[in-house]
Amino acid sequence: MHQLMELDMPAQDKLYYTFIQGNKDPRKLFQATEKMFETQQIKGSKESFEIIVALSKKLTDNAYFAEAKLFNQLTSSNFQQSFQILEEGARIAFVFEDFKGCVDMNKKAINLKTSQGMVGPQLESNYCNMGLAYYELQDFNEAMNALNQALQFNPRSSSAMLNLALVHKKLGALDKAASLLDDIIKKVDPRDASAYNNLGNILHEQGKHE
Repeated sequence: MHQLMELDMPAQDKLYYTFIQGNKDPRKLFQATEKMFETQQIKGSKESFEIIVALSKKLTDNAYFAEAKLFNQLTSSNFQQSFQILEEGARIAFVFEDFKGCVDMNKKAINLKTSQGMVGPQLESNYCNMGLAYYELQDFNEAMNALNQALQFNPRSSSAMLNLALVHKKLGALDKAASLLDDIIKKVDPRDASAYNNLGNILHEQGKHE
């Protein structure tokens, strides 16, 4: 029964359990991943990229942050034409507060996506993530540019609207921030808790306590 269960496990789970049962070395995990891809003849395929990203997320979900970072560095150097792996690297960079690295990897992912014919909504999340990273870098002009670009691709992006509201609030434009948050609630998602919370804080700052 145990062997049958293992056969039914997703590839990333098999690799993860090999990792935790060993000495939790991301280099050995990378080698095991490479070996699996060669055995299954899927190296460089979309499936292999999805397995790497799922495995990286499984590592961070279980608090193996440093291990995930090194694993991603190894895979990204070997799969330089994968925007999926670049985006995962950007996510990990943000976790480690490497906001410049997050921006750089999202830019590379955008270039790869564009070269593969991806446009519009398929680039929205990259610009949105770049906007948040620029916000953390306190480069508010670049943050605003990136978030407005995301909204051009998807005018109903609550994430871009929320982050843009935070930029306006930081710059003291409370009315603009409140308007964006109000739009989220009225036009996008009337149950968005973050929008309500941030709008409440702004109204409080404006003295509109009721």
